[in-house]
Amino acid sequence: MYGITQKDQKFLTNLANKEVARGLITFLITIATVGIAIILAISTLVLTEGDAGDKRFDRGKQVLSVLIGVLGTIVGFYFGAETAGPKQPTPTEQTQTSALNITTTTLPDGVVNKAYPSTTLQTAGLTPPLKWSVTPALPNGLTLDATAVTISGTPTAPIPKSPFKFTVTDSAAPAVTSTVDLKLEIKQ
Repeated sequence: MYGITQKDQKFLTNLANKEVARGLITFLITIATVGIAIILAISTLVLTEGDAGDKRFDRGKQVLSVLIGVLGTIVGFYFGAETAGPKQPTPTEQTQTSALNITTTTLPDGVVNKAYPSTTLQTAGLTPPLKWSVTPALPNGLTLDATAVTISGTPTAPIPKSPFKFTVTDSAAPAVTSTVDLKLEIKQ
């Protein structure tokens, strides 16, 4: 009988919007201030003594009370919309500092035309089997063996110290993904 309609729900949703709430708060504060001034002016200057004056004054107080109630509701919606804090990572968006991650923090530098020191990437807390990827692609001659999780090969060209993003996804349900940026240089 007195349920919230879709129109009411849309209005309340729009009311939670910061810009809408600010505008309404400003409008209602202005109306409330003007209402107080009018009621005070009427009560002190215009109203006569007796029942008629008291009834008009009571009606003014009721209108003012409703305005203040509406203002309180809008302020509640306005500040209630701000309760959401910063976005927390979902269980599948792990950071380098979490317990489920890639623990390798550095890569050895390589030398052109010399075998790269075979390097195994380490993880903690992830559920095997793991799926690995790296972006951008490793320098010419180097490969990431996704099964053994090793970087090996013989680089064929020098590169300055450059970041490579290593990403691993485990087999947990839901899957956990972890990334780490590691720098690599291939010297002449």
